[in-house]
Amino acid sequence: ETTLAAVVTDDITHEKYPINDFNLIPHYAVLDPTLTEKLPKHITSTTGMDALTHAVEAFIGSANTKETRQMALDAVELIFANLKKAYDDGSNLEARENMQLASYKAGVAFTRAYVGYVHAVAHSLGGAYNIPHGLANSIILPVVLEQFGKSAHKKLAFLADHVHLTDKNESNEANAKAFIQ
Repeated sequence: ETTLAAVVTDDITHEKYPINDFNLIPHYAVLDPTLTEKLPKHITSTTGMDALTHAVEAFIGSANTKETRQMALDAVELIFANLKKAYDDGSNLEARENMQLASYKAGVAFTRAYVGYVHAVAHSLGGAYNIPHGLANSIILPVVLEQFGKSAHKKLAFLADHVHLTDKNESNEANAKAFIQ
């Protein structure tokens, strides 16, 4: 609802085709948490993980800006603080509103900074095996982040510190691994 991206799935071949066009970016987005109140838990969790993947890929990518880094950082913080609450209690409108805001911010961030390998693999798996997009992202995200190794340690350690997962006195590698975990 806030990005330049859409995905069309061919039901016969199971291939997914991404479409990116600036005309897809809306002038307004309505974030109404009551619309998500009755979502099943598995949709709450996987859409939340999709938003987290958007934010993390935008944050660690090389095409980001000061604005996209801040939007991604805000999204990660909101997701860590609210996803479990929204999952545990679907009627927690504050948590759901915060998740919508996180999704919005992550969308703004990746529209300008792009997503990466996680999304590329998730789209392929989703199309070939009919795996929901958010679920595919949640499975692939830690695997890809591990594979990035040292090249992502500093940025992932920063995220870990920002959401209070780690001790600043630990190494970037240790903190990055804590974030991935």
